[in-house]
Amino acid sequence: MKYLYRKKLWIYLVVTVFVLPVITSGCKKEKDQLEILELITSTAHSVTPTRATIECVVINGTGTKRLWYGFCWSTSPHPAIHPDFLETMDSNFLLSSHSYNKDKFTGVLKNLIPDTKYYVRSFATDENRVVYGNEISFKTDIGTIGTVKDIDGNVYHTVIIGDQVWMVENLKTTKYRNGDPVLHIVDSSQWDTLTRGAYCYYNNDLINDSIYGKLYNWYAVNDSRNLAPDGWHVSTDADWFELVRYLSDLTGADAETIACWLIENGKEHWENGSNYLSNEFGFTALPGGFFDGDGFHKLRQKGYWWSSTEYYPGYAYYWCLYARYCEIFRNTDIKTNGYSVRCVKDKE
Repeated sequence: MKYLYRKKLWIYLVVTVFVLPVITSGCKKEKDQLEILELITSTAHSVTPTRATIECVVINGTGTKRLWYGFCWSTSPHPAIHPDFLETMDSNFLLSSHSYNKDKFTGVLKNLIPDTKYYVRSFATDENRVVYGNEISFKTDIGTIGTVKDIDGNVYHTVIIGDQVWMVENLKTTKYRNGDPVLHIVDSSQWDTLTRGAYCYYNNDLINDSIYGKLYNWYAVNDSRNLAPDGWHVSTDADWFELVRYLSDLTGADAETIACWLIENGKEHWENGSNYLSNEFGFTALPGGFFDGDGFHKLRQKGYWWSSTEYYPGYAYYWCLYARYCEIFRNTDIKTNGYSVRCVKDKE
């Protein structure tokens, strides 16, 4: 019995001397993982009125513990996450990943306020302790910058997107720039034979004008007396391409995502609106529908806008946005149809 007791004691001592230090060493390694971690937050890029892309390089990011990585931001210096961040998620921080090993990560900050300075820090946390990276700051683009009036006195808000300035609302004027009236046609049978500029209200109901603007045939768009206010022009096919290309080059987004960014958010005006609609760039596309020889179609479902670019005699290019499937596409149609109009500021 004494021999057995001594044998057990000897085994216990061996375990204590050789095994416990290994366990302790492993615990110490986990404990020190955040202490040796270094986060280098890069300068913001792809900055727009409502979003920015931030990147972070992780030094000594290989460890035995799975960590949360992300960014926190504020309009005041030294942004920090809430101790119970997993239970109190809000718009002031972004979780980029939950990983064992990390050498870098990227996040896109969304729903920012235009023309506002923000402070950003990257962070890593094991839910008990937090390590922050260096602080950076950036300022969002201006976005909506002011207003412009047409010859009727209608006021339109304006928004900067890339190198372009767009009207935020659809055109409503009843006159050309020189004061001559645009023909107002209420008899649908006359539209198919018109070869001069004309407009109508959707369903010939004036209440639709205040929200969706007027529907013009292409002859009004192309009239040398000009529908747009002085210093502006009806958007060309090239203007629409520039808009889509800018958003694609800036963010790498596909056409579906770009459509969601251009369409007014919410379901007040879009019958098939969804939570994916964000209007992040302030374009505020509205579904004014269209008019042809068979009547009025697609109000609150699709938006159609003439470009001033001719396809060939009798036809011209138009652009369409559809909220249900977040679509943006370009096509051609006969010039006698009635579509909405958006104007772009002339470039110097």
